[in-house]
Amino acid sequence: VFADLELALDAGFAREAATAAGLGAGKPQTTADWRKARDGKTRLIDTAYRLLTKSDSPLRGEFERYRDAASPALRRHAVFEAIREAQGPQWDWRQWPSEYRSPQAEGARRFAQERGDDVARHLFRQWLTERSCAAAQGQAKQAGMRVGLIADIATGLDPAGADAWARPDALLQGLTLGAPADPYTPPGQDWKLTTFSPQGL
Repeated sequence: VFADLELALDAGFAREAATAAGLGAGKPQTTADWRKARDGKTRLIDTAYRLLTKSDSPLRGEFERYRDAASPALRRHAVFEAIREAQGPQWDWRQWPSEYRSPQAEGARRFAQERGDDVARHLFRQWLTERSCAAAQGQAKQAGMRVGLIADIATGLDPAGADAWARPDALLQGLTLGAPADPYTPPGQDWKLTTFSPQGL
């Protein structure tokens, strides 16, 4: 969602990808349809991936170098996202078939080899997002922001997410973070996030 094709690549390529993805300007809306926006943005980015990897653009080489230099953690994340996409509505890895419940599992390793293009497509999403954030940071600095953009620091991790899939032993299992009761939320808040285990670390 945070990736911006015009910022990360160029306006002409963004228009080409939008046309190929069948996305137009659309009619003005009074409210945001976030699911529709997410689905459209995903289709746009995946179309851009297919176009770029078949082109002779210098950006193709940049992406391929990024893909080949991806850290083990980044590659595990891409494998996780590709498996989760293939699992359809079952987004919680704890409910997946046992052969996919760990990056070391034989099924997950085989999936990464056999579905390498899907893994690369998810690496492309990360590359595009990194380029978008770097471009936004550059614009912020040029506009006079001394520090520029800062990243949010997460208070916890999704127990059904990629971090927990990759290192379940490093997280507290069966515990979720939240906030205590207050006048506005008498029962308190359950954020459905867990955090790191001191023993696991």
